[in-house]
Amino acid sequence: MNYLWPAIGLIAIIFLAIAVRQNNRSVATGVIEHDGLLRLGECPKSPNCVSSYPGSGYAELGPWRYDSVDRDTARTELISMLLEQPRVRILERRDDYVHALFVSRMFRFRDDVEFYLPPDEPLIHFRAASRLGKGDLGVHENRMRELHRHYSRRLPTSS
Repeated sequence: MNYLWPAIGLIAIIFLAIAVRQNNRSVATGVIEHDGLLRLGECPKSPNCVSSYPGSGYAELGPWRYDSVDRDTARTELISMLLEQPRVRILERRDDYVHALFVSRMFRFRDDVEFYLPPDEPLIHFRAASRLGKGDLGVHENRMRELHRHYSRRLPTSS
C-alpha cells in the first residue's frame, strides 16, 4: 500500500505538466470578418467564455460605451485600467484591439481577454476565454463585470 501514494503523486505531476503546457496556448482570435463586419471571434460552446456579442458565451453582457471621449482616449484608459489589475500582461495593442492575459493566483491558469474598439461607434466589445478546461465557475462573467465597474469609474459617462 505504501507504493500507491508515490504512483498517485507521479500521475498528478504528469497531469499538471500537461495542463500547464496546454494552458500556455492562446485561444485568442483577434478581429475577424463575420457576416461582412469586423468583430471578435465567437465563443466556443463550452461554458468557459463570455462575450459582448448577443448569443455568444454563457452570459449576456453588452459592450461598454465611451460617449464622452474619443477612441484613443478610451483605449488608453482601458490599457491603463488593465495594467492596474493583478497578474495581467498586455500581449497586443493596436488602435482598434487590445489582447490581455490574466493569470490566476493559485493554479496559474491563463485566460485571454480581448477588446475591440470599432472605428465607427463608441463601443468596446470584449471576449474573455479560458485556455484550459470546460467551465470557469463564473470567473469570466464576474471579471468582466468588475472590469466594467473599474472602467466606468474612469469614464463616468460610460454605461
